[in-house]
Amino acid sequence: MGVRGDGFPALDLVMTLDMLGCDYEAGLSLYQQYRYIDSRDEWLHDMRSWQPHTEIMAMLWYVLAAEQWKNPEFLVTAEQIYQRNC
Repeated sequence: MGVRGDGFPALDLVMTLDMLGCDYEAGLSLYQQYRYIDSRDEWLHDMRSWQPHTEIMAMLWYVLAAEQWKNPEFLVTAEQIYQRNC
């Protein structure tokens, strides 16, 4: 199946769970209480595939925020994300 976009909610779920520091399997179980999921294994695969992309998106957001609001603390967070992924 691979990584999907264009409104596929797995991307939103990954970003939310990462922001909250929640486990993907536990988060998906909670999500399933409100939405039907046809293949849990495919969802978990897609979520894990999206994870590196969401980390880089977050890192870029922190770099932009540091520049926009002249706050070096955002650069510290961006560097931490960079170190985890590069």
